[in-house]
Amino acid sequence: MIERELYNQFKIYPEQIMQIGSDHIIFAEGLGYLLRPINYPEKMVNEKIFMGQWLNNQGDYDVAAYISPEGKRSSTIWDNGVSYIVFQLPEFNGDMGGELGYRLAQFHQLGYHYTPSDKNLSNQFLPWKERWERRLDQLENWYVTVTKSSEKTELEKEFCLSFPYFLGVSENAIQMIADMAIDDFSYQGVHKTICHERFQESTWLTIWEGATSQIKVPTDLTFDHYTRDIAEYIRNIWVSPEYLHLRINLIDTFLNEYEKVQPLSLLDQKLLFSRLLFPLHYFENIEKYYQVGNEIEKEIIAQKCYQLFKGSGDFELLFEYLFQRFEQLKVVSKLPHWIIHSQHSTD
Repeated sequence: MIERELYNQFKIYPEQIMQIGSDHIIFAEGLGYLLRPINYPEKMVNEKIFMGQWLNNQGDYDVAAYISPEGKRSSTIWDNGVSYIVFQLPEFNGDMGGELGYRLAQFHQLGYHYTPSDKNLSNQFLPWKERWERRLDQLENWYVTVTKSSEKTELEKEFCLSFPYFLGVSENAIQMIADMAIDDFSYQGVHKTICHERFQESTWLTIWEGATSQIKVPTDLTFDHYTRDIAEYIRNIWVSPEYLHLRINLIDTFLNEYEKVQPLSLLDQKLLFSRLLFPLHYFENIEKYYQVGNEIEKEIIAQKCYQLFKGSGDFELLFEYLFQRFEQLKVVSKLPHWIIHSQHSTD
């Protein structure tokens, strides 16, 4: 039982346990703790812990603090076959104030001078292109397999019809990154910082009623260019079921607040554009559909896939919005032709 492990390893006697998703929130003797399941290699876990400690040392006191199990070299504990890492949650330091975009930009500034101990992590930005190519190759191989099958489900028929379009969009995104690496000297010295694996509205936590979500959990952290966080926030908003004008208003507010602290250069804008151009949401939903075993969950994912298959026009509206938002992008000669053409047709 998790209660026994907590007492044996940390001398924590839980008074209250709440489960939020896969996380466990523990309250004991007036303090809060977070138990988070992980499947990262030990080396990566340690790097994420170092990032959290760096942020705290730089003045961000809303970072959950890692607690080491007593007498163990490992940073994790096990319970029922699941590996957990334990953090003590910070006490309430007062509401940070400010909109999310403003607070994210301030967060990024704290991590600019962090140097990863793992050199591979330090170079992680460079393989964006390689990682995308590998993912595209894997899905393309599956597409070839499905097209050869004489018996296809309705979803597989739709997948076969949609894939050439998303293949082309993916290749556009990969080519943009390749062109920047060749033509844009500033790309070589691109500024990386501590950011998040997948940043969205709910990434930062709160356990205080009415307080702004502001607790950062080190397992969410990575080291990359800051447009990674901006792109993932925008993507998450854009694929939501909200009306178009509401999505645009949310994104506009977020970007306006972010740029009060950190204006986006032309290179930043191109990196943001290329990251959003790669249709990560399409890849993830197709992959999940074939990986999940639960039929109810599979049907939920299938419905998301159908929406994606029909939503290419909505996807393209995002880039029309970015063109209007960032005027400098209009002078970039190596943007995909279909984007430039669609923008000219609306001018």
